[in-house]
Amino acid sequence: MSTLKKLYKTWFETQENKWKTGLVGMIFITVILALVFNHEANAIQVIDEETLKQLTEQMSVGGRITDWSEFSVTNIILDSIEGHSNENSEDDYYIEITHPNVLEVTATLTWQDEPDNGARYSNEPDEFSISITPPNGTGVTSDTQSNGRVSVEISFIPQNDPYFNGTGEYIITVQCHICGDQTLRRPSIGFFDVDDTGNDWTLEIGYTYYREAT
Repeated sequence: MSTLKKLYKTWFETQENKWKTGLVGMIFITVILALVFNHEANAIQVIDEETLKQLTEQMSVGGRITDWSEFSVTNIILDSIEGHSNENSEDDYYIEITHPNVLEVTATLTWQDEPDNGARYSNEPDEFSISITPPNGTGVTSDTQSNGRVSVEISFIPQNDPYFNGTGEYIITVQCHICGDQTLRRPSIGFFDVDDTGNDWTLEIGYTYYREAT
């Protein structure tokens, strides 16, 4: 009985050592796997950050995303242009904007019709419109007006600094349409009407842009 008991004790200790060895082995393997997966996760995270950085740089022409709250909106008024247009004509005028980050360009045309040619006549109004063609070639045109003033504007939404879509040469086109004649107040067949062949005008141009605060 004593010998059998010793054999049993020896077998139990052997199995216990094997169990402990297996448990330690499992714990060791678990730790190794955790370290490997943690390393892989960190590597993936680094790759994602690098990819995001590259995509951001590609999307941003200036190389960085701009916080426009650090900029101030600056208004520039160019020298006015005095001119004359004949009836049913177009005249182009060229301006150069050198600042980047342009927000808006506005052109305003004003004119004054001739007074009535005496008590017997009534002067019909002249009609003008105006258009802006920016450097990228996609222009805008105002409605035709006959009240002595017409204005048109074109806007940009800067994405980054510097933003050059609104920088460059602009074409401002003054379009003179019908110039109303001096007509008799009494009905007539038009023999005594006085032709109006054109009108003088003043062109004012201005623009706004983002300027970095200093």
